[in-house]
Amino acid sequence: MRQGKSLTQLAQEITRINQTKRDFVVPVPRMRMNDNGRIILANGKSEEEFGLTTWADQQAASYLDIPKGYYDRLRAENPRLLAANFNHGLSKNTQDKRMLRTLDGNVRALVSDRFRRLESYDLLQTVLPIMLEQSMDVVSAEITERRLYVRTLMPKLTAEIKLGDAVQYGLQISSSDVGAGALRVEPLIFRLVCLNGLITEHAIKKYHVGRAVEADDTFELLSDETLQLDEAAFWARLRDVVLGSLRPEVFAAQVDRLRETADRQIKNFNLQEVVELTCKTIGFSTTKEVKQGILEALASGNQGAGLTQWGLANSFTAVAAHNDEIGFDDVVELEKVGGKIIELKPDQWKRIAG
Repeated sequence: MRQGKSLTQLAQEITRINQTKRDFVVPVPRMRMNDNGRIILANGKSEEEFGLTTWADQQAASYLDIPKGYYDRLRAENPRLLAANFNHGLSKNTQDKRMLRTLDGNVRALVSDRFRRLESYDLLQTVLPIMLEQSMDVVSAEITERRLYVRTLMPKLTAEIKLGDAVQYGLQISSSDVGAGALRVEPLIFRLVCLNGLITEHAIKKYHVGRAVEADDTFELLSDETLQLDEAAFWARLRDVVLGSLRPEVFAAQVDRLRETADRQIKNFNLQEVVELTCKTIGFSTTKEVKQGILEALASGNQGAGLTQWGLANSFTAVAAHNDEIGFDDVVELEKVGGKIIELKPDQWKRIAG
């Protein structure tokens, strides 16, 4: 399992972000892009200038209905033409307001003014005490441009999928301060023989949509006690969800499902076709290099998992665990693909396995 940051490093970075971030609600007519590809916010008597992260660029392209490939090409080759396209798109949305979340001089999110700010800082404040109470081990943590991830294991919750093939139960808790998906609480299955992690599909999700946010003439959003009180009830409910997900019977149900997949054989000996059909069935797109790694892991038998549905799932998670060239977001996506393979419907599995 990819390690990422230590818990101390993560806490330090989350605290820094919480102390230095700035959020704005901006009427679209008071926003533009300059010829250097930077965002200008016209704030009455003054202006402020910001860069954009890769993720904010993606959100901007979507909001302005600019094809992403074209947007990226202009970003790299012709920022002035990008600005013209960007500002033309803004001119068609003059009644809108957008929330801009900024950090370190860059726009990190360009989202709706209804975006609900469920902060990573508050998430950690909620879940870390639970982990201490439940004697959980934080085994992996990271914050990327898009998401926060905290991954924990319960040392006492272990079981064998088959003889000598033990797994341990835990949770992945993740969220995004920048609109890259929901806050999620997901069962995490850790295979001890090869140190792979698998994220199952049984997730608790909370999307970041709330009331439209109002701002004063400066349109900068400040922390306020009313918002904090409003969110307190949400974080209390999240605590209940996390504790409920740690019940032994939840793990037992996961183990039963995994044991069934360990008995389902792959009869199609064209393993490259098996990998391709799996990606197509699940809707997973990746590079030739990653597919080759999956194929090699499957052909190797995955340390006893064999040519089975369980083995196929572990082929994807093996690449996630051991390929240091892919980013943390892609690691998690591969581990989720492993979970989706476990949940394949019988007719889907038959088409893949032969």
